[in-house]
Amino acid sequence: MESEHFDIEDDASPALDKLINTETKSSLAAEIDKLDERKRLILSLYYTDELNLKEIGAIIGVNESRVSQILKVTLGDLRSKLTNP
Repeated sequence: MESEHFDIEDDASPALDKLINTETKSSLAAEIDKLDERKRLILSLYYTDELNLKEIGAIIGVNESRVSQILKVTLGDLRSKLTNP
């Protein structure tokens, strides 16, 4: 799939980048809020607390492989929702 390219003057680009970044963060936060508690916890432990998969598994009571699977599916779902609203 090709992405469209828009010519934007250099002066406008930083402002547009900031706007897009803010909107993306807002959309991502809204989608994360819709996740069930377990998925939100895994994301938080991984990205905020910077725990590894084995540590997360010990906390939620599953093996490291299952944490990896949940994380992969959750990230794929979020990516899909953000790119295909």
